[in-house]
Amino acid sequence: MKSTITVILLTLFLCVNNSIATTEKDKLIPVSKDNKWGYCNTSNNLVINYLFDDVNPFSDSGLAIVTLKQKKGVIDLNGEWVIKPKYLEIKQTLVDKEFIVYNTKNKAGIISGNEDKLLPLKYDSIRVFDQFDTYLVYQNNSCGLYSVKEGKWKIDPVYKSLVFDVNNFLLIENEQGVGILDPVSYSMITEPKVSHSKSRGIATTELITFDKWDDISAIKTVNGYNLINKKGQLLTQPSESQIREIDTEYYQSQGFNLADNALYISKNIIYSLEDDGTIVTSELEDHKVEAHPSLEIKKVAAGSYVLYNDDEEIPLSYDSLVYFNHRVLQGISFDSETGETKHTLISLDEDNLGEILVNDYESLRSYSPVLEDDKPVEWIIVMDDQNKQGVYDIDLNEFVVDIKYDQLYTPYVEDYGLLIVGNRGDKYAFYDINKRSLVTDMRYESTVGHEIELTHEILLLERKVKDGPARQVTDLYSLKDDKLTGKSINGHSISMRHQKGTVHYSNNRKGWEQNIDYQFSEFAPEHYAFMFLQDKGDGKIGIGFLDKDFNTVFPSKYATVEFVEEGNPYLKVTDFEFNEGIVKTDGSVVVPLGKYVSVGAMKDGMAPVVDQNGRSFYINEKGEEYSVND
Repeated sequence: MKSTITVILLTLFLCVNNSIATTEKDKLIPVSKDNKWGYCNTSNNLVINYLFDDVNPFSDSGLAIVTLKQKKGVIDLNGEWVIKPKYLEIKQTLVDKEFIVYNTKNKAGIISGNEDKLLPLKYDSIRVFDQFDTYLVYQNNSCGLYSVKEGKWKIDPVYKSLVFDVNNFLLIENEQGVGILDPVSYSMITEPKVSHSKSRGIATTELITFDKWDDISAIKTVNGYNLINKKGQLLTQPSESQIREIDTEYYQSQGFNLADNALYISKNIIYSLEDDGTIVTSELEDHKVEAHPSLEIKKVAAGSYVLYNDDEEIPLSYDSLVYFNHRVLQGISFDSETGETKHTLISLDEDNLGEILVNDYESLRSYSPVLEDDKPVEWIIVMDDQNKQGVYDIDLNEFVVDIKYDQLYTPYVEDYGLLIVGNRGDKYAFYDINKRSLVTDMRYESTVGHEIELTHEILLLERKVKDGPARQVTDLYSLKDDKLTGKSINGHSISMRHQKGTVHYSNNRKGWEQNIDYQFSEFAPEHYAFMFLQDKGDGKIGIGFLDKDFNTVFPSKYATVEFVEEGNPYLKVTDFEFNEGIVKTDGSVVVPLGKYVSVGAMKDGMAPVVDQNGRSFYINEKGEEYSVND
């Protein structure tokens, strides 16, 4: 029994020691001598001799891309060839043991770590498209998407281009036009129909423009004009006539009563957006306000109209009388000497029939929101001859917002009872409809973070400042408490971290601004909840990160930030003079910026650098150069 225990303990001891040895051996660091490269271990002992012209660090699977006699191959931790050095180029992908390779004829394909051909070497170029093992493949000026995981073409290589646009739509282009794909499944949402400028192409053209608070947009397709939503779905039947935003004020001044959801018009067809996101069409004439059964508008002289109630004249005379809705009449007077037009709002309610509600306005628009008690109110947004706006409540027979603002925006009225009001100089404030007063100062931009509003009951109010570390500051407004929280962020453009797997990696999207979204969502520490920008002036924009309570967890000191992989505590950063360095996720500096001409990403505690003399080598997290013991 004793000998059996001894054998078991000895076996365990050998296994533990073998595990330690394997772990030690697995971590190999590139080192160079006399312009040749090899690998040493963390004890600075040479493990793989100086044989190669160039090398890369080993991947997690124990493979490294190396160069020998101007040809690239792949070796394992023992220095044995896994892929023989016969390729002009080998590129690592997002999938373990999967490589993009170019042969001596400069044709591209995809192979495995066993050199199995996953996609034949016959294409002009191949690029990683997303983190789902999908590749963007070019051949003969056409491109498509190939899934190695599924072993099939997701999108046949027949399109002129395939690219994300500024709305995060995945666009495809052929001779018929531009179509939209689902960015996850790559299924066709919209067949190629959207018209575009052939001279500019879709890569640089914003084909679809959404207004700040609108979820739909009018576009032109090869079949005619249409409406599209932010999912890329066409919403109605194509129209031969242009679909344009409706001028509500004009049509209401002509006696048409248009609901708040009537957004677009094409000739005499009105397009209204329903709560479920669908579009309902109707004839313009269907919205004509019906005349009051007991009232009659009569022309009594040239250019003069009066109102009769059951043949009894109401002492009002105007150059024109037009129904605004079933409760209000518009009286219009024109002064031929001054050229001025005066507008009057007249009540049609039985209790105060003919009473003047508002005098001398320039234009007006009906607005009927449903407030907290689920009871719709009938408001009229009025603009005077000085272009000042206010809100008149027909039921209360008074202004709930005085006529003194240059601009009024209503996206938060129904949900939160908040109106955005603005004056000249592009300064805005929030006005509480229930309190009938401003709840913020008039100093904010009109930009508001919608996604954060929905998830955190917080509105992000941006304002410009002259002094301090940032040129723009964001104040937090609590929708729960109906007031500013007192918390401010020295920055702007705060964006929420996306759920993992929902942001695509694509090097067909240009700039770190897009790629950082993917890296942030996939690789950042869990407590990094928001990203923000800080305008330092002189064109210097820094990137910082916040936790879920909007506390800064990474300072906005750097022009670029690169997350390498999940769980990696090191970030590659650059400053505004293009100096490169490495910092930890808590902001502490590991490799000072500017110490080296070039700094690569740090992985497994090692990073490639190039010093001021042009010498390439690897350093550890202490900044020490890896070298081999003599």
